[in-house]
Amino acid sequence: MKIVAAILVVAAAFHLVEGWISGWSRLARTYPSSGGKASRLLPFVSGELGWMWRGFLTLAACDHGLRLSTWLRRPILVPWHDVHVEQVGGLMRPMTQLVFGQPEIGRLRIASTVWDDLQNARSTS
Repeated sequence: MKIVAAILVVAAAFHLVEGWISGWSRLARTYPSSGGKASRLLPFVSGELGWMWRGFLTLAACDHGLRLSTWLRRPILVPWHDVHVEQVGGLMRPMTQLVFGQPEIGRLRIASTVWDDLQNARSTS
């Protein structure tokens, strides 16, 4: 029983530290998701948030902004006017870096094809 408790404590501590280092916690405080209808939903998108977190996200193009969510994290809705785009090189494919806020609150790197898909959905809605 002590081993299970220790594993849970370590997992919770890792989750908190990872959220702080990646910037997810700060983004979630600044841009809480208020729901909204998504014109395009992209599950299992590979992304890099901040300088540490890499994993799969669900991205959605909504009327008011870009919604990000992942397992065990509060969803985020960044208003379109706070999303600034930078094209960056990638090892295997072109990447797009999204910088949130001015001054910067966080950044997300995704494949440029994913960003193009979100932009197309936004323009057709």
